Amino acid sequence: MFGAGAMGSLIGGLLSSRHDVTLVARQDHVDAIRRCGLRVTGMTELCTQPWAMTEVPAAPQDVVIISTKAYDTRVAVAALRRFWHTSLFLTLQNGFRNADIIARKADRVAAGTTSHGVTYVREGLVRHAGLGDTYIGTFRKVTTEEVKELAREFTSCGFPSAYSEDVRRDLWMKAIVNAAINPLTAIAKVENGRLLQIPQLHALMRQSCEEAAAVARAEDHQIQAAEAIKITERVALRTAANRSSMLQDIERGRRTEVSQISGAIAEAAERRGIPLPVVNALRLSVSELERHA
Repeated sequence: MFGAGAMGSLIGGLLSSRHDVTLVARQDHVDAIRRCGLRVTGMTELCTQPWAMTEVPAAPQDVVIISTKAYDTRVAVAALRRFWHTSLFLTLQNGFRNADIIARKADRVAAGTTSHGVTYVREGLVRHAGLGDTYIGTFRKVTTEEVKELAREFTSCGFPSAYSEDVRRDLWMKAIVNAAINPLTAIAKVENGRLLQIPQLHALMRQSCEEAAAVARAEDHQIQAAEAIKITERVALRTAANRSSMLQDIERGRRTEVSQISGAIAEAAERRGIPLPVVNALRLSVSELERHA
């Protein structure tokens, strides 16, 4: 698990109950895991002791899961060079370009989406704040059966996952959801569930979905606005207590993934000549918060 922050720690911790897992993470997180183990609270209660280190392991790996921020994907792939031709690579990151970036170097790539809410509380401790759906699909030179087996293994370890027939569409849908929820929570500094309770924020969330869904259709993904709104509202409800990753980044003075999520949608919209007044307003607002943070 390369880039074990909040989500990577949850998945890696669960997988370690049945598999030999190595988390590659920041030094302070690694030190805490080595001292006291990795703790997960909230929807999942877990204390486990996976291997943890700051460097890429030398030993062969069956599966390499990249869970860095989307803007670090290229750097991550370069660091994982020794596994390009031997391991199955999987991305569950935000944004819809990561699998393409990985597939430029790695031979075998699977891609997926997850809508679980996870908060990084402190070194060695993450909180599983909201349940979600996880889908995994083939991307490059990976068979359907291999991906289905991977989903079964995830499920058996307590992270229910299903095979996706059209993972590229799923990646777009997740980007639409993230572009509607994450910037709004970062700007308003609220948990996901508040977007459903405050009428003005709820209206902006719905408008963002409508705009982004129009771009997805122009990109040949049949995603209707009503479906996008329904799924986004469901994610916000199921992760109501979660503080989005974008909000967590702003609070910690870190770079956000707004360019890889909303920015990627905006680039596609510009190519297609589609206006995005709400998506772009939210994107630019988060960029300003990020700059000042």
